[in-house]
Amino acid sequence: MEPEPETKALYQEILRQRPTRPETALTRATASAGEPTPRRMFSALEAPLVGRAAEMEQLASLLKEAWDGHGRLAAVVGEAGIGKTRVVAELATSAEHSGGRVLLGRSYESEQVLPFGPWVDAFRADQVIEELGGIAPVWRSELARLMPELAGPQGQPPAGAADYRQIFGAVAQAIRHLARLRPVLMVLE
Repeated sequence: MEPEPETKALYQEILRQRPTRPETALTRATASAGEPTPRRMFSALEAPLVGRAAEMEQLASLLKEAWDGHGRLAAVVGEAGIGKTRVVAELATSAEHSGGRVLLGRSYESEQVLPFGPWVDAFRADQVIEELGGIAPVWRSELARLMPELAGPQGQPPAGAADYRQIFGAVAQAIRHLARLRPVLMVLE
């Protein structure tokens, strides 16, 4: 049965009166690739987040500590469909509103052979490659194994077998470098 015209009109009026939230890095990060973004996944983030006050308070506390210069790590875990991405989207919005940068890297089951894929995705999504040119040459050289553009116009990534501990160290140095420039929330899904 089709809704009455008055019901349709009321629905349209409600939609017009909803406040909209500004777009964030988390919602922009994959929009150009046509992938679902948090904005598309839950009614443009316009509906209030319900029933996650304790989790959001805990994450906000960790974010504040990180913004105060004490790096923090949080894992948001749970079954599919319970709202993990939504909670992280709220945190990302808060991080951006407080002047931080949000880097989003995604991992896909079909890309299991790319252990640093989400990190590379995060660095490339926010166009921070230029800023990573400011890290020490030894770390930039290791990062060039993951992102050849860091080797420079004449440079080449290091030859030989990769030492994953060195690459991990280079990724950690890259995050430290970016965090010195501006607070960073790194989201790996």
